[in-house]
Amino acid sequence: MIQKISKQVIETWISGFHKEDVEQLTNLFSKDATFYDPRYPLLKGKNTIESYYVHLLSETTAWGATMLRVLIYMVKIVLLYILV
Repeated sequence: MIQKISKQVIETWISGFHKEDVEQLTNLFSKDATFYDPRYPLLKGKNTIESYYVHLLSETTAWGATMLRVLIYMVKIVLLYILV
């Protein structure tokens, strides 16, 4: 069961990232969630995480599609390692 949920979360995240859909990405988090990206201080709350994704997606658009594919691949590997 947990593997199915993990797979759904990963697929939703990848789909949201491909579509550059901040709402889809932030809907994976509760309103009081915390999120860690080693480049930033601990992100607390859904609104802060939403701002993070707005910023992140603007950066990845600037990098171009190749870097986006690399980033998604790397995140998928990390999430599979953590969640499975």
